[in-house]
Amino acid sequence: MHIAFKEAIATKLPKGTKYDRFWADEFLKKLKEDQIEKTTEKMLTFTNAKEANIWFELFVNAIIKPKEKVTDIKKVVAEEKAAAVDDDNKWTKEEVCLLPRAIAKFPAGSPNRWEQISKYIGGKKSVPVVTSMVNELKNKTLKGGPEAVIR
Repeated sequence: MHIAFKEAIATKLPKGTKYDRFWADEFLKKLKEDQIEKTTEKMLTFTNAKEANIWFELFVNAIIKPKEKVTDIKKVVAEEKAAAVDDDNKWTKEEVCLLPRAIAKFPAGSPNRWEQISKYIGGKKSVPVVTSMVNELKNKTLKGGPEAVIR
């Protein structure tokens, strides 16, 4: 079970976090077997590394600092989610340039079209964020904005 826990941390959390195998060895000493099992199961359900990291940070803090108030934890969750949304809404020039190509590559009717488009442009954007950008770019094009946006 300890190996599965370490693997879940390695695969589900963003790269470059403080949670490496050495950290996990020490942290596992603080957990009961059922906590390890449930945490591993929960970690494996995440498809978004940022969401996994937010949840895991809260879990770690609850174990390490169990006397923290629930309101403080809710505040941390709200701040982390706001930061994740801000990152999701920021578009690089490369992502904007890849968007029309992705739309052409995955035309309407394609299975999992918007998920595929999101992956094509880097996989960092949620489907609602991608579709919002498409609509925004369409509106700019219709109003005489950039010509090379979406066709």
